[in-house]
Amino acid sequence: MRGGGAGDIATLPGEGRTCQILLGVAHAGLGNSKNAIRQLLQEEQEILAQPIDFDWYRLLFLEWGLSNAHLMQGDLSNARFRAAKFVERAQATDEMCWCALAWEMSSRIAMLGEEDDLALNSIMRAIDTVESRHVPLAAWRVYHTAATIYAKRGDMAQAHKYAERFSLAHQSLIESLPEQHQSRHTLGGLHLDITSA
Repeated sequence: MRGGGAGDIATLPGEGRTCQILLGVAHAGLGNSKNAIRQLLQEEQEILAQPIDFDWYRLLFLEWGLSNAHLMQGDLSNARFRAAKFVERAQATDEMCWCALAWEMSSRIAMLGEEDDLALNSIMRAIDTVESRHVPLAAWRVYHTAATIYAKRGDMAQAHKYAERFSLAHQSLIESLPEQHQSRHTLGGLHLDITSA
């Protein structure tokens, strides 16, 4: 970690960067988007100033975190900007999970910004990614967003189709975890209600 004080644990530079990004994402997860954004932007500056191995991968996680944090603040302009960078960075890799999540993020932001055609186009790119490349870690989230977008458009047949896919992908992910894993409980609490979209 940063600091170098007597009680600090020595880490490799990459580990330290990953921890700092995780800290920023944790701030966002706890609802502290202002600290999340500050933390993630600071880490981005360090990565861009002195890149090391695998920073390209860390930047994907960082962009996901920044997009979410700006979205939490209701700052669609910055969320859109970060999501565009997220898509650009993800598309430059072979990391299909991140590609799907980048397109899903772009679609959520477009949906909230009332950009219905862009939302649909982006979620279709995400769906194509998870279905053509088998990306189970992203599939449940992509299908959730797809169902919401279609419900918002009033296309309930498509909304139900993707709600069903969400349920199957979601349940499959839960069942892939060990019985006592904390995430089984967390994921089990997620539900999709397309009637209120």
